[in-house]
Amino acid sequence: MPRVNTATKSPRATKKPYICTGCREEIVAGQKYYTWSRRFQGPRYRHVSCGFPRPTELSDRKTAQVEEAIQDAETALGGVSWTLDETDEPGGTVDLGDVVSQINDILQEVGSSAEEVGQEYESSADNMPESLQYGYQAEAMREVAGELSDWADNLNSWSPSAEESIELDELGDEQSKEAWAQEAQDKIDEAVTALVDEAIETMQDLPEYQG
Repeated sequence: MPRVNTATKSPRATKKPYICTGCREEIVAGQKYYTWSRRFQGPRYRHVSCGFPRPTELSDRKTAQVEEAIQDAETALGGVSWTLDETDEPGGTVDLGDVVSQINDILQEVGSSAEEVGQEYESSADNMPESLQYGYQAEAMREVAGELSDWADNLNSWSPSAEESIELDELGDEQSKEAWAQEAQDKIDEAVTALVDEAIETMQDLPEYQG
């Protein structure tokens, strides 16, 4: 993995413009940027405002594709929410089934990426010369392919242990409806966070090729 450095573009002219790998625009004087170099390739640049370099920009490892899918999933999960509305009343129940469905869709995207990478490893092993079909490298490829398949199955079949239904409190004595609504929303937010945290934990321990 190459070292990533942070710098500020100086006003001094360079032979070639620094083009950001994120927005594809030139990095101009005064702008902060990341820079790194990969073996047999020239330096690359990315605006700090465009975010840290993506895994596939830093590595040729097949699983870098899955790492990117995980990053995208974590961003998407950060946007999952449920808002109390006028149909929700004190003492009622809020069903977070739609939240769970959203989370499942996000996890399945990661699972699909892992399955594709696993198939690439399997194909790579199958396409090796016959004399190497049962060597260490081929076996390592098949092993990580199986691990990725199992890991993807775990994501695709995710079911939360956290509560999916929230029992709303009754309206307290001298409590305004507005104050009740805020407390109810806080309770819902806490439940959604628990579901999201559980989903993120499920994406941990990504299998890696050991060849």
